[in-house]
Amino acid sequence: MLLVVLLLIGIVFFVIGKFSPYEWGNVAADRDPRGAKNSFTLRNSYLFALSTITWQGFREAPHSLSGRIMAAFWWMFILFSLIAYTANLTAYFLARPEQIPKMPFKTYEDLLADTNIRVGVLLSGSTESLLRNSRSETLRSIYSKINAQNTFVGSYSEVRS
Repeated sequence: MLLVVLLLIGIVFFVIGKFSPYEWGNVAADRDPRGAKNSFTLRNSYLFALSTITWQGFREAPHSLSGRIMAAFWWMFILFSLIAYTANLTAYFLARPEQIPKMPFKTYEDLLADTNIRVGVLLSGSTESLLRNSRSETLRSIYSKINAQNTFVGSYSEVRS
């Protein structure tokens, strides 16, 4: 997903750099001692997007207002992505195995084999329809088990009580 966004944002920066009259490409040569005129070619646009992901910085930032706004949104996206990644990584490392709930079965076949587990679905619900009309033999077997146990419920409140 991040690679797709990286490709799209590189194209957006290139288009802004190419067509915006206020971008570095339209700066006069005598006012451009650093060579910023070629800052947002397609290759450099991808380099800019990639360097901001890795927090390395880039030689030239966008010069036009539209480029700066796009860069601000890109940096916020990167910042929030890094925050979400760090938070999930922290939660993953802090979760102890005893805190992770264990299911009494690992596969659907285990569920079918254990007679102590009662499986139920909402009567005329989408799950019942899926199990009943499935092409999978295992899912149809689960429906047969539910039908044999007569564990259909009319509403979710019946399950909670």
